[in-house]
Amino acid sequence: MDNNRSYCAYFWSHFSIRANRRVQPCCRFDSTDFQLFIDQSVENNPLEKVQFKNLRDQSLAGELISGCQKCYDQEDSGILSLREIANRKLADQVITDRLMLKSLELFVGNACNLKCISCNPGLSSKWAEDYKQMGAPIQD
Repeated sequence: MDNNRSYCAYFWSHFSIRANRRVQPCCRFDSTDFQLFIDQSVENNPLEKVQFKNLRDQSLAGELISGCQKCYDQEDSGILSLREIANRKLADQVITDRLMLKSLELFVGNACNLKCISCNPGLSSKWAEDYKQMGAPIQD
């Protein structure tokens, strides 16, 4: 899959669950056009329902995925992207039609006293303060 620019192992092996219950393939994924929320009800087995099948299909077809633009931009700049790191880390992963969860990011809030350059106001209350002062929109 090295020559497939859109392939990302995280579509098969990783979840990022935000404090607002939004589920995405990773923390860098731009979910503006991709709205998927888990149900809080245990009876619904929410994680079993999240499969990212459409993203996996696009990835295998070599179609660029809009939510992955941050990684594509880094790669175009010669910077190692999270996609490339995931693909190297999970190079021996067998591609199947189902999710094989190996890692999970769980965000419980955005209270943070740092403003890391790689972060955003949805994950850092310090960045949120700056965005509010500038009048910039903040995603929940």
